[in-house]
Amino acid sequence: METPPDTYQALFWAYLVVWGLLSAYILWLGVKCLRIEAKLKSILPSANSGSSDIDKSSRSESSH
Repeated sequence: METPPDTYQALFWAYLVVWGLLSAYILWLGVKCLRIEAKLKSILPSANSGSSDIDKSSRSESSH
């Protein structure tokens, strides 16, 4: 029969590793999202203005 550990030091380090990996992954996703956004803005001129072509066409139709 296995005895439980006297301390929870291993559990602490395991949680620390899991939270560290999760934080690093979320940070990596944020950086990746910013890079994709910058690339999209360089490719599509309408992405720079913050409004899409759909928004522009719906505004022009509603003004008639």
